[in-house]
Amino acid sequence: MFTTLLVAGTIATAVSLSTTRLRMITGEAERMAALRLAESEIQRTLQSLNNDSRWRETLVSGQVNGWLNAESFCGHAHSTTAFLVRDPDGDLSDNAFDEVDLIAQGNVGRAKSAVGARLTNAGSPLGLLKRGITVRQDLRLHAANLSSQHPVEIGGHCLTSSQGRIVTTTLHCDGFVTAERFADLEADEIRSPTFNLVDRHIELGTEILIGQLPLRDGIRSIYGVVLSANENPFGDLNKDGHYWIDAGGGSVTIASARIAGTLAITNASRVTISDAVCWETHGAILVTDAPVFLTAIAPMLDEFAIGANFNPPSTPYRGFDFNTTTFDRIPTSLRGVIYSSRSITVTETTDGQPLRITGSVVAENLDLWGDLSVEPFDELLDDVPIGLIDPTHLRIKPGTFYRTETF
Repeated sequence: MFTTLLVAGTIATAVSLSTTRLRMITGEAERMAALRLAESEIQRTLQSLNNDSRWRETLVSGQVNGWLNAESFCGHAHSTTAFLVRDPDGDLSDNAFDEVDLIAQGNVGRAKSAVGARLTNAGSPLGLLKRGITVRQDLRLHAANLSSQHPVEIGGHCLTSSQGRIVTTTLHCDGFVTAERFADLEADEIRSPTFNLVDRHIELGTEILIGQLPLRDGIRSIYGVVLSANENPFGDLNKDGHYWIDAGGGSVTIASARIAGTLAITNASRVTISDAVCWETHGAILVTDAPVFLTAIAPMLDEFAIGANFNPPSTPYRGFDFNTTTFDRIPTSLRGVIYSSRSITVTETTDGQPLRITGSVVAENLDLWGDLSVEPFDELLDDVPIGLIDPTHLRIKPGTFYRTETF
C-alpha cells in the first residue's frame, strides 16, 4: 500500500511539475508574442498616419482606437491589438507640428505588452518644392511664355488670350489647355499644405512694424536697404533672417533692395516687387496672403545709383564678397520659393528678358504678361528649410522608444 502511494505521489508531482513548466513555456511564448504584436502595431500605425494627411482631425488625443482581432496576422489565438495617439497639450489638431506620443498594445492569451514612442516630423519636403509652378486655379498666359525645368501643376485651366506657350517636363492641368505646350500632359490632384504657410512663417519670424517702413510714393516700402539675419534697419534682428509684416490693409513695395532671408506679409492689399532686387535665401523668400505683382524688374542693383551699400561686412554677397563702398553692381536674383494664397502677376522686365526665378512659384492664380523662367533649386529637397517641412510625415524620435510587459 505504502509503495503504491509513493509511486502515485511521485507521478502526481511529476505531472504537476510538467504542467507548471508547460504553463511557464506557454506564458513566455505568449509574452514574447504580445511584445512582437505591439511592436508590429506601432510600425503599422506609424505607416498609416503617414498615409493619412487628415489624421489629426479624425483622431482624438488619448482615445484608444478600437481593438483589432490580430489572430490572422499574429498567428496566435485570442490575440488583439489597439493604439492611441496623445498630444501633450491634449489637442491633436491645434498645431500640425506638435510632437505626439504613440502607444500600441498587444494582447496574446493572458499576456499583455505595450510599446510607446514620441513621434516627430520626419523633415520631409512639401510637395510644392518638387514642382516649378503650382497654381490652384488658373494659369493665364497673356502673349507670354512660361518655362520650367520641373513639373508645372495647374488645378484649373491653362489659358492664353492670344499667343503663349508652356515649356516644361510635365504639365499637370486639370482643366482646358489652350496654350501651346511642349510637355508631357497629365492630370493630377494638387495637394495643398495641411497648415497655413503664412501663419507658420509668422510663427518662425520677428515682426517688423509696418510703421517702421518709410513711405515712398505714398506706399510703405523696403527700398535701398539690406535686410538679413545681421541687418534689419526696421527693428530687432532674427538669427535666421525670418521677418514678418502686418500691413494693416495697405500696400507694401519691395524695390531696389537686397534681402537675404524670408519675409512673410499678411493683411496687405497688394505686394509689389519692382526695380532691381537681389533676394536670396535657403527657403521661401516671400510668403503672403496678398496678391503679388512682379513688375518692371530691372537686371542690375546699382549701388551708386541708389546711394547704398548692398554688400556690407555683416551680409556679404553670396557669403564672401563684401566692402564698405557704394560702387558695386549686383545682378537681380530671386532665389527661393515665392508663395501667395492669392494671385501672382508678372509683367515684362525692363530689358525684355524673361524674369528668372530659382526655386518654386505657388499661387491661387498666375497671370503672365511677360515671360517667366523657373529654374531648379534642388538643394531645398536635400536640406529642407524649417518653414517648408511637411508635418504629415512622421518618424520615431530617437531615444523615446520603450516597452512594457505585464500579465
